[in-house]
Amino acid sequence: MLIQNAFGICAGGFQEMFATADQARGFYRQSAEQIGNTTQARDWIYRTWAIESHDIAQTPGYDGDLITAARSIMARLLLIPNCFDQLLPPGESDVMTVAAHAPNAKIVDVDGLAGPGGTRAPRGIATITSEIRDLLQRIADGRRGFSGPQYPRHWSRPDRCPG
Repeated sequence: MLIQNAFGICAGGFQEMFATADQARGFYRQSAEQIGNTTQARDWIYRTWAIESHDIAQTPGYDGDLITAARSIMARLLLIPNCFDQLLPPGESDVMTVAAHAPNAKIVDVDGLAGPGGTRAPRGIATITSEIRDLLQRIADGRRGFSGPQYPRHWSRPDRCPG
């Protein structure tokens, strides 16, 4: 499990989070204890399998066609990838394809150097909380769609993360 965590934080994330190697080692000691006390290995394996095997294109009737499957989604999709995620990069996870073809999708960039852990960093939490509150308020008010652009304004190309 800690191997997965190690790859979940990019090099820049380590540099941002820790001033010294001792601090990084302390983080991993603490993580090992916390994960060991709270997570069953079986649960981690099943969660990983679920993430890797979730493929809407395999839904009966779509014959592996992700674009057609994405086009069929009528619900609002708030997609929150992290461009620094090394375990499941947005470009490889097909989230960009879904965003481009689902009729009512919005991508929000967590933009956190901590990789998947960026969703737990203060900036990531603030971004996610703001977007979800806004969406829920729009639903409560009976308004359609999302606030803001479909893709983050700082992205030079909507079909992939910046860089």
